[in-house]
Amino acid sequence: MGRTTRWLAHRLEDAIWRFPRLTMGCRPVTTLPALEEAGAVVELEKRIGNPLLPFIVYAVRKPQ
Repeated sequence: MGRTTRWLAHRLEDAIWRFPRLTMGCRPVTTLPALEEAGAVVELEKRIGNPLLPFIVYAVRKPQ
């Protein structure tokens, strides 16, 4: 994800986060990069639900 895309995603996420019913407590924009920085490896990435407001499911393998 590029710097501009990440910046826009954070701004959008901050705005949407004010409506918990939309997000259901999920914040993949900030969680996944943190996991990857810690060395986790993404084993599965799947989009489910509405194409406009998808849920993205990740399965990661923890670092050894």
